[in-house]
Amino acid sequence: MFPGRHSWAADYHNKQDLAAWYERFARVGLQIEPEEVLVAGPPWRTTVCIHFTDHVTAPSGEVVYENTGVLFAKMSWGKISYGTVYEDTQKVADFDEYLAVHEPPKPAPVGSR
Repeated sequence: MFPGRHSWAADYHNKQDLAAWYERFARVGLQIEPEEVLVAGPPWRTTVCIHFTDHVTAPSGEVVYENTGVLFAKMSWGKISYGTVYEDTQKVADFDEYLAVHEPPKPAPVGSR
């Protein structure tokens, strides 16, 4: 889950929707860097917390988005069963304004014209 009033807000429960979200993440050039990772619990009930920074650099070299956040997740045997991202959602909304003009188009499905 990624709360907020912006185009990145999400509460997905299936792989297809999550895959589309990650595809957009890669398409716009978001780069994420973990700063600290905390893991606790046994493999069948693991808690993971990742403090990260993320950013996007335009082709001109200008950093057009930069944020810090925390991903809190629950896992069982390596599979995430719950996850929430906490970031400065105003910065994410501001990034939406940039993307309204500069977002790369979504690629056409394979085999389409």
